[in-house]
Amino acid sequence: MLVFMKRWDTREHLKHTRGSIDVHGNENKVAQRAEMFKSMESWIESTVLPLLKPIKKSWQPYDFLSDYSLKDGEFFERVKELREMARELPDEYLVVLVGAMITEKALPMYQTSLNNMEAFNDVTSCSLSPWARRSRGWCAEENKNGDLFNMYLYLSRRVDMRQIQNTIQYQIGYGMVTNFNDDTYRGVIYTAFQERATSISHDNVARLAKQYGDKNLAQICGVIASDKKRHETTYIKIVEKLFEVDPDYTMLAVAVMMRKKISCPDILCTMVATIIYLLIIRLLFNDLAFILLMTTLMC
Repeated sequence: MLVFMKRWDTREHLKHTRGSIDVHGNENKVAQRAEMFKSMESWIESTVLPLLKPIKKSWQPYDFLSDYSLKDGEFFERVKELREMARELPDEYLVVLVGAMITEKALPMYQTSLNNMEAFNDVTSCSLSPWARRSRGWCAEENKNGDLFNMYLYLSRRVDMRQIQNTIQYQIGYGMVTNFNDDTYRGVIYTAFQERATSISHDNVARLAKQYGDKNLAQICGVIASDKKRHETTYIKIVEKLFEVDPDYTMLAVAVMMRKKISCPDILCTMVATIIYLLIIRLLFNDLAFILLMTTLMC
């Protein structure tokens, strides 16, 4: 791992992202926006919070995997069926699935980022503000996605779970640098695009799973994609409201985000992708190929 760490100087990267992002360069504008977010609380309460599903009506990862209340013989038979279907999935498909799961399991970073935004600003982690409740509700729903992927991959026995878990720990440990920092406008614009991207990705993964004969995985990816679409709708509504109450700054925020592009915010995203790639090489080829590739990267 040292070879990757040498190529990324987190402190140097942070130098270019700290400081005020108020494009108006006026502290009064920041205060005005804080008041504006406060005035939006009733709208968040009536329009945005209802888009979160009540917990008792929500799906849980347990619903899509073998029922633990079954007798041992029947339980293991269900797991066997899951593994038989997963056996037909090609390695390149599993690469995409692992990438999706790792992205979902980085949720602690996303929650921290939301809490740092001006509007959400959940300092106590239990604020009753509608903005903060929306943030925590979103996080609670997103948490299920990573759990479901994780449990499925574990039961499938198609991948090296320890190496994947190492990668997740590296990713969360290194954190992320975003191109929106604590700016709510940019943050919700970014997240709206990201939710759209993940919903499309999970839809495609579901379609391919069905083609490969894994109906269970197709259902798993489909239900997660559905959640992503609902979350996208939420963030789009917030962006539309921002255009209504503060069109000038919202348009500036859109322009900034389009220039900066909607890209993965992880500091070591490239490193994580490289780790995944190395794991794939290790799984698909022999030890010699893996050693040769590692030697090339270290030179």
